[in-house]
Amino acid sequence: MILIVILIFLVIGIALFSNSTMTTFMLLQTMIEPIGWRYCLTIRNAKKTVFIIISCMALSLSLHAQDEAVTKNPGNVAGTVLWFRADKDVYSDIERKTEAVNGVAVVHWSDQSENGYHAFHPNANNEPIFTTNSINSNPVLTFDGSDDYLPISELNYNSGHSPSAISIFTVLKTTSDLPGIILSYDASEYFRFSINLYYHEDDISTNYGLVVEDPPPFYGNSDESDGVPHLLGASYDLSMSSEFDNVHLYFDGLVDASMKNNSSFDNSELRYGYLGVGSEADEFDKMHGRGPGHYFDGDMAEIIYYERALSELERQKVASYLAIKYGITLQAPVSYLNSDGTVIWDANINDGYSHDIAGIGRD
Repeated sequence: MILIVILIFLVIGIALFSNSTMTTFMLLQTMIEPIGWRYCLTIRNAKKTVFIIISCMALSLSLHAQDEAVTKNPGNVAGTVLWFRADKDVYSDIERKTEAVNGVAVVHWSDQSENGYHAFHPNANNEPIFTTNSINSNPVLTFDGSDDYLPISELNYNSGHSPSAISIFTVLKTTSDLPGIILSYDASEYFRFSINLYYHEDDISTNYGLVVEDPPPFYGNSDESDGVPHLLGASYDLSMSSEFDNVHLYFDGLVDASMKNNSSFDNSELRYGYLGVGSEADEFDKMHGRGPGHYFDGDMAEIIYYERALSELERQKVASYLAIKYGITLQAPVSYLNSDGTVIWDANINDGYSHDIAGIGRD
């Protein structure tokens, strides 16, 4: 570190006495990249470049602790029960020795929460495909809508363990107009989160939705099947007073629909979960426990699941993390926050510029 600082100041000296701004720019980039070059912008003027680079060094060091927190928790919001990221710890073998590459089947998707509830196939079949450079240059898992799914290990619900609240986030892309389940722990016992939500033959929607312990199903008002990446969310909080809406759906960060549902989880049956298909499984990856057979057809980039209700601040922090990462514009009037809750782009101040928001930075 000391050597790097000495070399940087040597380059700064060159910058102060050199007319070759481009050469100085390239030297500075080479020296500073190991400690946080990508945090910064550089002005093509030697003296101003020195100022920007010094600021860059300070910013790199001050964000180090915050960066570690975000790595452990999305948006620095603690308490994740499940957290699957297509850009981290995706493997083509059950032993987790071979990282997945473009076009290969995904056998093991590691849970990034501290719980280790990994999603994997004990036997190689019906796996989604790893696709690189898909959503804002990030990889995804591509599900074929026919028989692809991943069972979730360890985490199961029964009469002795079930949540009183849930919060779900996912980033996906699909053009399918058929029902496709994202995350399920059996809709008749616990919950199901789905695109083009299907509940019964006479109860089908072209929009995403949530079913909590049987009827009524709860549909969003926005269409997610337009081939554009979207951030979908859902929450359910049984602890809320019956006077208030306690089920909410979120589309690109904004509340899309709300309703009252005071049904508690059934809790009478043991259930394991699935990604990409419905669950009626009373043991991990039970062959006849996949139901209903509405397989997800599209790309999944990230799934985050909490067994609690999030505050509005917490929800906005997670949404900002996902929107910035995947290049999804949050719907106005939702502002972007960094991981400590500070507004970094205010939707109210910039209400005339709410489309295709972009920026450079690191949190």
